[in-house]
Amino acid sequence: MADLGYLKFVDSVWVKNIDRIQANLLWNSTGRKFNQSYMLALGTQFLPNTVSLYDVERNVFQARSLGGFMNPFALEAGYGAVFTFWNTSNINFAFATQSSAAPPRKPLPHLSRKAICWRDARRTIS
Repeated sequence: MADLGYLKFVDSVWVKNIDRIQANLLWNSTGRKFNQSYMLALGTQFLPNTVSLYDVERNVFQARSLGGFMNPFALEAGYGAVFTFWNTSNINFAFATQSSAAPPRKPLPHLSRKAICWRDARRTIS
């Protein structure tokens, strides 16, 4: 599954509001009502975010790219049992799971409140 959406404001500003790609895999054998299963789920964004920073001392806006494909991400692997019904539907019961996640590698700088303010598409927050 993949989602990508933008909001367009009257002053022709486009803001990304959703950006994700998710893959869910389930391995099991068919033929019985209950069987063992293995699952793998991966979620990430696929386009970088752009954050506008205003430097009060230099009186300029700076655009900073943050994140991207597999930056950040969430990965989950599990083992369990699957219940199959109606020949095409199933419910997975995960008995043991391993989950890991990673935040963006380049966080925003920790600057003083006087030196920086955030700019939203509609207003400036200081």
